[in-house]
Amino acid sequence: MLIIERFGRRKVLLTSVAGVIFALICMGFSFGYVSRDSVITQPLNATLEDVIPDFIPYFKHCAQLENCNLCTKDEHCGFCMPNNFPTYGYCLPIDQKASVIESKSLIGPCSFVNNSMRYDWMDDYCATGYAILLLVPLVTFIVFFACGYAPSSWIINAEIYPMWARSICVSIAAFCNWLFDIIASTSFTLLIRNIGSDSAFFICAALTMVAFVFFFIFLSETKGTSLEDLEKTAKLNKKPATLVSFTVCSNSLFQPTTCEEMQ
Repeated sequence: MLIIERFGRRKVLLTSVAGVIFALICMGFSFGYVSRDSVITQPLNATLEDVIPDFIPYFKHCAQLENCNLCTKDEHCGFCMPNNFPTYGYCLPIDQKASVIESKSLIGPCSFVNNSMRYDWMDDYCATGYAILLLVPLVTFIVFFACGYAPSSWIINAEIYPMWARSICVSIAAFCNWLFDIIASTSFTLLIRNIGSDSAFFICAALTMVAFVFFFIFLSETKGTSLEDLEKTAKLNKKPATLVSFTVCSNSLFQPTTCEEMQ
């Protein structure tokens, strides 16, 4: 609130949105780089392959995935990687009977049967040595979003409506805000699974650019203006209604015909 009151709604919001766009683009490039640097998949050695039955579900499907990033995106597969020499790993089917807390592979060194301490099992993420590339843009996104984008939407939304419609319009805006929060949360995971993390962040950046253009064109500064003055300004800027004039004539037996122009 202090930043908004000091520098103004429009300036803070536009700066915040620009920072969010920059952070989203950086996250897209960071995730793309980390994905390309993901640990490659190798088939299980010949000794293990000889004892694997053909009816093991999703074994051949998981073995075709090229690296850890592609493997962990698949809901049926996970990545089993040596913890002391992480240059390769095995993409193996997930044991669906295992609990979420103790997720294991259905076969191989990361299964409940083997449970080798020399291997790490990952079914929803990939270990990487470039975590700083993801952390910096993420923190940048949080800072810019929290400083302007998040609070400005509520402040400006409460100021731009006339008094008689403020409660209804704010309620509708709040409903739309939470509705699109749900849509964004659910669709983002689908985007990550289908087109990848980098492309998902680029799409979010493109949509935020559209919002920036909209704010830049239509958002006016309301710093230092009371709600009453804002309503008066809205009335002055309102286009006056076009008046239609017509003539009414009265005819009587005892009085002469009179006509009157009315609007």
